[in-house]
Amino acid sequence: MLGSASLHILASYYQPLIVALCALRAEKMNRVNLLSALKSHNVNESLYSLDGFHKESESYSIVEEGQQFSVYYKERGETTELANNLTEEEACDFLYTEFKSMFNWLK
Repeated sequence: MLGSASLHILASYYQPLIVALCALRAEKMNRVNLLSALKSHNVNESLYSLDGFHKESESYSIVEEGQQFSVYYKERGETTELANNLTEEEACDFLYTEFKSMFNWLK
């Protein structure tokens, strides 16, 4: 069991991350904010593209299609549409949630 000193140290260590995530979630999610969040979590850039299809396999892509956005996953050369007819905010939230679940980020 952690003592109060240990909890204080952990809270101090994670505070900047928690503040950043709270601030990020308070704003509308867009590709700029999503990119910042992914970089802050050190998500490898080969795993995603926020501006069109990614060339790599095993990667997610947000694709703007007119006024709507779609989210795709590419695996072994096959591209699967995960969600479509979304706003930019919805597409970014969708992808953020995928990575959050995948990497078990703070809930």
